Amino acid sequence: MTTEPTTEPTTEPTTEPTYPSFSRGPEIDAERFIDGFIDSIIDERIADIVAGYDPSDNTYVFLEGPRWSTKTGKRVAFGWGAFVDSPIRMHAKRWVEGPFSQISGSLGWIAGIIDLDVIAGGKPVQIRLRGTYVLHEHLPGVWGIVHEHFSQPMADPYGLGDWLPPT
Repeated sequence: MTTEPTTEPTTEPTTEPTYPSFSRGPEIDAERFIDGFIDSIIDERIADIVAGYDPSDNTYVFLEGPRWSTKTGKRVAFGWGAFVDSPIRMHAKRWVEGPFSQISGSLGWIAGIIDLDVIAGGKPVQIRLRGTYVLHEHLPGVWGIVHEHFSQPMADPYGLGDWLPPT
């Protein structure tokens, strides 16, 4: 199992974050939020990426990458700083199923299957992932991702095939 890097950022932010427009508003539009968030990844706007998360210690992310998880808003921010310095660049996204969403009070979710076009180590790669985001209104009118899970189905984890009969 690969673990997270243990080096912490050496400085703390000295100012309050400026929240991007996709994360603010009296009523959240989950699809607009996630599309704006992913666009900030494509554009490598690190401040907007980080501000897209709930900064609390309750933030918990399951990545599509080699780590099992990243815990706390601070560690997620540190991880995104490392990502934008990595040899991975995202160029495009396409929802191929969904997105589907629901908001109730100060919590909501959005999920679907998404194709990402990336350059990884200088090579173009298209990756299809199922993704789920849980959103939380962590300040009045300010929403952030409190949980994220991206994955791909395993070929046959139980060795029994698909238990869902064809329709």
